[in-house]
Amino acid sequence: MWGTFAVLFVAVSVGMIELPPLFRKRWYKEAVVHIAALLAGTVLSIIAIRLIALPSPLNIIVTVFKPINDWLFPK
Repeated sequence: MWGTFAVLFVAVSVGMIELPPLFRKRWYKEAVVHIAALLAGTVLSIIAIRLIALPSPLNIIVTVFKPINDWLFPK
């Protein structure tokens, strides 16, 4: 639980330090990208700290390419 609060504290701190200059310069697209990256990193860090099991991305790749492989290289 404390790890989650620590990650959230760091993410909010980074956002408070990094975002105001971007908005002052009117770099809205960069701010949106920064927010998206910070949010993704925060979510993945919380998942890692809480030891939540995620499925491997390799399963998605196998699911997509197995029919193509079977079609190109029949047994």
